[in-house]
Amino acid sequence: MRPGERDLVERTLDANRRLVRRNAEPASPSTSGSDSHPLFDAHRSVIPHTRPSMMYRLTRSDNRHSHTVITAEKVFLATLFAAVSGVALGFDRPDWAVVSALLMLQWGPDRIPGQVRGLHRLVGSLLGIALFGIFHHFEVSGFSLLLVLALCQFGAEFFVTRNYALTVIFTTPLALLMGDSLAQPFGQVFTARTVEVVLSIVFGSLFLWIWRPHAEQRHHFRLQIRCRKAMGSLLGALLVTPPSGAKEERRDLQYELLAERQAVNSLALDHPGTALTVWADHVEIQRAGYAILDYCSAHNDEMLTAAQVEALAAHLKRVL
Repeated sequence: MRPGERDLVERTLDANRRLVRRNAEPASPSTSGSDSHPLFDAHRSVIPHTRPSMMYRLTRSDNRHSHTVITAEKVFLATLFAAVSGVALGFDRPDWAVVSALLMLQWGPDRIPGQVRGLHRLVGSLLGIALFGIFHHFEVSGFSLLLVLALCQFGAEFFVTRNYALTVIFTTPLALLMGDSLAQPFGQVFTARTVEVVLSIVFGSLFLWIWRPHAEQRHHFRLQIRCRKAMGSLLGALLVTPPSGAKEERRDLQYELLAERQAVNSLALDHPGTALTVWADHVEIQRAGYAILDYCSAHNDEMLTAAQVEALAAHLKRVL
């Protein structure tokens, strides 16, 4: 440790200790659609505000253009086509194709990161099958099988936060060994698993790039509208209550601002030309929203006058 970084290390360790103590505290009783984790603080009055309840997040995702719905559609179609193709070709483990396609698309990645993840999955799976071939050749069993399983598990855990391709090299033989593939001819296992993995990546890549290509633009446009509405809701609440009484509206506004920023970043990766046309609006919405939130944080317990609320409303008027 460098002497100049000692303070940073001590602050990090202190933060970790405080998180451990906070996690050990009993959670408050939860209500329907609410988070009950001890780090969920509904009374927080400064940025960053606590994220909205689970029910709020589920409700706001109930839109055909939302990131959640688009991701679910891509996963469903890619896994369906991969599984049906595997069965049509006469292979006995369509679940391999389903899982591979799911792991590629599960977080709804942008096109380039998603394609990279798919290639990692493909290369790692092929090398993992080759590694399984070595174990199959030496006919590991008993104690040697336990040792191999332990080594594969260690490799998977060691590389899981570092490199996905290296992780898959170890998870693939681990799954094959636990699935009793040692009892089957290696040529049959190699052919079936390789084709199923290739099918999953082909269909995963296909739907990643071509399925509803303009949905991200509509999703971002929708979030811009939600940001403006959230600002309006907060300003309306400030007419009758101090900022401390409008914690839900402040929390919701920050959540929408974060979602809009994430959406425009994805738009910039997948559709840079379109992102340029809306970037100025994005910047203005972010400035206006956080200007209102910052003012609320600075005057948390004060009852704002009509003139103060009208001054805050000027930020919203600028982005309408």
